[in-house]
Amino acid sequence: MDIKWFDEDDEREFNVNNIDKYTPENNGWLRSLCSDDTKTLYEQIIMSYGMNRWVHLHPNYNTPFLSMYHICEKDLSALKTLASIRRSSGRNFKNSDKDNFSYELITFLETHNQHGSFVRMSHKSTKDGFDKLRPLYTVEDILDALTSSVKLLKTFVDHNQCLFVMPWTNIDPSREYRVFIIDNRVAAVSQQHCYTSFSYSDRVEIVRKDVDLILSYYENNRSKYIDIGYEEVTLDLYVTYDNEVRLIECNPPTLWCASGSSLFREHEILLWKDMNLVDVRIR
Repeated sequence: MDIKWFDEDDEREFNVNNIDKYTPENNGWLRSLCSDDTKTLYEQIIMSYGMNRWVHLHPNYNTPFLSMYHICEKDLSALKTLASIRRSSGRNFKNSDKDNFSYELITFLETHNQHGSFVRMSHKSTKDGFDKLRPLYTVEDILDALTSSVKLLKTFVDHNQCLFVMPWTNIDPSREYRVFIIDNRVAAVSQQHCYTSFSYSDRVEIVRKDVDLILSYYENNRSKYIDIGYEEVTLDLYVTYDNEVRLIECNPPTLWCASGSSLFREHEILLWKDMNLVDVRIR
């Protein structure tokens, strides 16, 4: 592997996601996904990487610590309407907004809230809805988060949506990574928090060990990703205090959707297909 410190002096943009530049006409992977003229390119890509498709790879799958609820048309419409109102007006969530949702959804949230939960829909989490991602403790907290995110609002065009509730996990941010899979191999790894510097003395050695763990994780699970058609995918992973690799989520490959390239710049990404080493970036 090739571990490099992020070049602070390079003024070229990082954490890029230029979906408009990489179109189905010049990318075979995109052509294989995009055949529905009724949906935008963005919509078709995110639907191919929804959690409904990869939930069986989540570490909490088939345990009491992951609850899934299929959102009915009425509740999805209520989420979309309320999120649109809040986006245009800037108003806060009101407790009375809860009355817009079905008894079944409210009961599910009351029953399965983990007393400090992480919540996401099929295609997006709520992480951009607040200034800082935080555990959600009440039904009102969850509905507030679900209707605060502009990025989440864009995914409500898909009517086949599930809501996932799981316990909040405290993750060491310096051991959270974005892992880029190209042609069924780990091509590159970046620290997830690309605007934060972690400058402790043994940083490089810890990252080296973490990347070795990530490579072993992917080798052990490669066939599972291939089985669902994820020869190219961006994985958000973290390493636990016990040195176990855990999947957070699967995202579309970088440059083609909103997952972002973290500490890598566009010219570096375009070299990955011809590289044998794993390209690693930290700061």
